[in-house]
Amino acid sequence: MLSKFSVKKPYTVIVAIVLVVILGFVSYSKMTMDLLPSINMPYAVITTTYSGASPETVERTVTATLEQSMASVDNVEEVNSVSSAGISMVILKFHEDADMDSAMIEMRENLDLVEPYFPDEVGAPVIMKGLSGKEDSEAASYIEEKIIPELKSVEGVASVSASGLIENYIDLTISEDKVADLNSRLKEFYTKQAEEEIRSSVLKEAEKQADEAAAAQKEQLLSLGYTEENAQAAADQVKSAAMEQAEKQADAVVEEQMKSVEIPETDITKDMLSGILSGQNFSMPAGSVSSEDGSSWLVRVGDELQSPEELEELVIMSIPDFGDVTMSDVADIALSDNTSAMYSRVNGEYAVMLSLQKQPDYSTADVTNAVLARMDTLEEENEGLSFHALMNQGDYVNIMIQTVLSNLVVGAGLAVIILIIFLRRIRPTLIVAASILLSVVTAFVLMFLCGISLNMISMSGLALGVGMLVDNSIVVMENICRMLSE
Repeated sequence: MLSKFSVKKPYTVIVAIVLVVILGFVSYSKMTMDLLPSINMPYAVITTTYSGASPETVERTVTATLEQSMASVDNVEEVNSVSSAGISMVILKFHEDADMDSAMIEMRENLDLVEPYFPDEVGAPVIMKGLSGKEDSEAASYIEEKIIPELKSVEGVASVSASGLIENYIDLTISEDKVADLNSRLKEFYTKQAEEEIRSSVLKEAEKQADEAAAAQKEQLLSLGYTEENAQAAADQVKSAAMEQAEKQADAVVEEQMKSVEIPETDITKDMLSGILSGQNFSMPAGSVSSEDGSSWLVRVGDELQSPEELEELVIMSIPDFGDVTMSDVADIALSDNTSAMYSRVNGEYAVMLSLQKQPDYSTADVTNAVLARMDTLEEENEGLSFHALMNQGDYVNIMIQTVLSNLVVGAGLAVIILIIFLRRIRPTLIVAASILLSVVTAFVLMFLCGISLNMISMSGLALGVGMLVDNSIVVMENICRMLSE
């Protein structure tokens, strides 16, 4: 039927062919190029850390709870788990037609419900579906705060991960020498305080006894006929002599009693300092306060430490009459970084490695070009900033597409040459060549309408289709020639 229509309506067929060719070239220009087609993997993995826990504890405390929570997620086909020392891994398999975006949201909601019941040592569950001219630490901070957000804002970029960033932290180490010095000063303080208390007690008792002896002496002298003045003078001499004797004996008494006095020592431990830091270094909202005129102020409790100096001045204990004991009195505090644990260099200079991942619905080549353009803009705006592409998957995509296209063209050309050699007729060969071109262009239109990208799989399928098309065309041409000869 189509053959008769084509013979009777040649101009209509020509117009249709021209429209298909135009649509094909327009579709090809608008199709996205990628290495592989977008694949929706119906799997999700939840990884949770539990420092220092045995596999049995991880299984009982974390894995079992997560399995029960995830079992209620829609479209879950299978739940598997692996519990090892310090880490839990729960693997969820979904049905093929499951919407993974909705499933991820539901999984996160379930995690938010069970996460508060985990011990404090359990980490947050995770669901898995170069610069020069500045100091290293300064450059790392600049990249993290300025450059990475700029790259994340590029359309099509899903995430930007960085390796080689220098992280500054405050290193706090308990100093045995400082603790010993503090204990020495405390011992001296408490010893002096105890000696003073003992001496004061001895002298008070001696003074009481001296007053009684002086009073008795005075009464005796008065009874013997001494005048009041002479009796008082004699009593004062007795008291003075008794106090002098008590002063001489006080040192021996203090020394003897000090042998039974226990002087406390300060025991500074890591847990003690950790508890103090946790209690002092926090800040949290505490509601709001409203006034009669309608004004409202937000209230926060606590104040986080902002510098090593504030940490050094942090009071860990207050002793009456002795003073405050600060963190610097018992620990060594220094600002450190992780340069000893990581190494990142490009051409001998400090660099940060950035790995960018695209969103599923965007072309690798388009996202790559947009990222490279943004990098050029950042280099112009920031003096001393330079980017070096160590691996660009967009180049591989372009090379792959060009290779497959060239193979397709070469294959079609070789097929036409073989047809000329064996058929020895130009007209049938041109018909086959035109059918190959028209079929490929039509395939581009259908691929564009169906949302299929130009990738290794689709282009390889086109190349395979061209070979099959040549075979079918030869059969059709042979049948036409046979019918014409009859």
